[in-house]
Amino acid sequence: MGLHGNYGICEKRSNGILLASRVSEIQKGAKKTHTRQVAKIIVFDPKSDGQASPILKIGENDVEASHAAVVGRLSEEHLFYLESRGVDETMAKRLITLGYLKPIEAYFSDPKIVEQIDNAIEGGI
Repeated sequence: MGLHGNYGICEKRSNGILLASRVSEIQKGAKKTHTRQVAKIIVFDPKSDGQASPILKIGENDVEASHAAVVGRLSEEHLFYLESRGVDETMAKRLITLGYLKPIEAYFSDPKIVEQIDNAIEGGI
């Protein structure tokens, strides 16, 4: 099964357009193939916006293929929950963002690449 994920964050008046960085293509003759493509964007402030567009090209009928696109703001309920337990707003946003981005590491098996991704995530938020 192929799983392709695209993740993004919009903040500080940004407008993000997340086109699939990798097209999931099932060619004619690739029967019983499974693929899933996911595109997700978190929008951090009211003056930012995001668009997500997963792309599937399917040339065979006997396959399982799906895609999902999600664009949304941080959950007020999640922020409230963390803040009601003594976590300040900045740290609450950081924790939610880590929970959103860290699963990206599961797409990679090379420990060096995972470490680079982890450093980029930790350094970027």
